[in-house]
Amino acid sequence: MMKTYSYLSTATYDVINIRTGKQVTLRDTKHNPREIMVAKWSPNDSSLAIVDNYNIYYIQTAAKPNHVKQITFHGSKDLYNGIPDWVYTEEIFGSNSAMWFSKR
Repeated sequence: MMKTYSYLSTATYDVINIRTGKQVTLRDTKHNPREIMVAKWSPNDSSLAIVDNYNIYYIQTAAKPNHVKQITFHGSKDLYNGIPDWVYTEEIFGSNSAMWFSKR
């Protein structure tokens, strides 16, 4: 894990299939091995969302992490998508994630 600001960090995320033992490293959206900002599992299935370069991406199944759908397009150091600023990280959420899956 690498801190980018006092309240933001990036990390490498590995997904392991507990039945087969197969390990897959989540990549950034250009399939590079660099670290991403957040990875979050769906409560319903094996899909997940990641935040890379301040934008949100959806991965339908962790078994195919290179099949990525971009959800937001205008993220920047001034406009965060899926991650909170320092006030929300410290005082409100107590978490590095500001995105949630629908239960449906």
